[in-house]
Amino acid sequence: MKPSIKTYIRLLFLVVGVVYLAEAQSANVVDRYTLLEDKFRTIEMLRNPGHDFFIDISAWLNADVQDVIKEAEDLSKTPGDTNAKINAAQNFLNKYNKTEQTLRVNLDFGIPIFSFTAFGIKFIPDLRFGFNLGFHLGIEQRTITIADVASLVPAQFSEIASCGLSVVAGADIVQQYIDAACSDATEEAAAQQYVGKYFWPTSGNVPSLFPYIKGEGHAGFLVNWIKGENWFGHVNLYALGRSDVALTVTADTLARSSDAVDLPKEDNTTVNATSDIQVGYTQNNMTGFVAINEIKMATVTDNKAKGGEVNYGFDPLIRLHGEYEMELAFFDLKPFAGVHKRKAYGFSDGLYAGAELGAYVWEDRLGLMVRGMLDTEHFTFTPRAKLWFAQLEYNLKLPIKSEIDGVKPSSLHSLNFRLFF
Repeated sequence: MKPSIKTYIRLLFLVVGVVYLAEAQSANVVDRYTLLEDKFRTIEMLRNPGHDFFIDISAWLNADVQDVIKEAEDLSKTPGDTNAKINAAQNFLNKYNKTEQTLRVNLDFGIPIFSFTAFGIKFIPDLRFGFNLGFHLGIEQRTITIADVASLVPAQFSEIASCGLSVVAGADIVQQYIDAACSDATEEAAAQQYVGKYFWPTSGNVPSLFPYIKGEGHAGFLVNWIKGENWFGHVNLYALGRSDVALTVTADTLARSSDAVDLPKEDNTTVNATSDIQVGYTQNNMTGFVAINEIKMATVTDNKAKGGEVNYGFDPLIRLHGEYEMELAFFDLKPFAGVHKRKAYGFSDGLYAGAELGAYVWEDRLGLMVRGMLDTEHFTFTPRAKLWFAQLEYNLKLPIKSEIDGVKPSSLHSLNFRLFF
């Protein structure tokens, strides 16, 4: 007797549950962005591009992210003396305390390659490559200690953490480093350009900025496969390059420097040979799959010696997803549910469920779709229009909680445009 689809789903839940029995809770801006980005990836998974995908452009952002960044940049131009500038910076941080701002831009390309059948399996290969840039800004009150010094100054001064400095309210951190006995003449000369830009907070009761920036690119081959009427999946082999920077910016630094968020001269770019694997099963109108993405196979190149480790890391993303398709009058109705998990956040953080309602004609080349989806933080509303060779989709993520781990989640907007053959 063959095992049913329910048996496979129970087994997959058991495997995922055992692997991630001990949950990791989001504790910093990198973990927070990791969770948000994986929620964005869920939306991208739900609009699977297919074999005829050519170009895909999407962006996610808070409505006020640009205003917050502009206000932060203008603080050093506040009229008056240093104390007036610091007061303005403290007021700005208190105004946006416990908030977060997010921006993510994604560009993907696909080139279909001829399909073929071997060993009873149909293989459908594509060449895929793309880029994305993410920015996340957390603002919260957190005690800044000597252990945080490496995130307060440029990465090339990583040894500053071992110089025996002490936290001195309002003091110039780089000047402290120059005055310390552990710096030689060459290091002091290199550090001079950073004097007057990085400061300890005057008050420990004022929030700080925690900006995080990540860029990555990928290129490789995606091979979808179908066996019989039930089994399907894909294997994706590609190079994944990633670089990022996580910083801490105090009120004093904001007040005294207009370019407080400096990108390091030496980046931490790491390129890995990576793979994604998906295995799915369809029975009647029910479909389920398990996928493991970003499996690191080998490091191709890195810049750890000069730029350090990538903050985001290269932990795999595991996803379990199920859906059921049915016809409702002239519409197609598809309820779905799933979970995604990565080391940076807990199992329950990745739960989601929703339903799509759509109407299509001409072999799904023309139609409209509306989706509602609920996860542990947001309700997401998605309308989509498909027009023969193009597709336009809008997403609105509305918070369902006033606070999560001490942070007020924001409403997020997204627009996606796709061209296909």
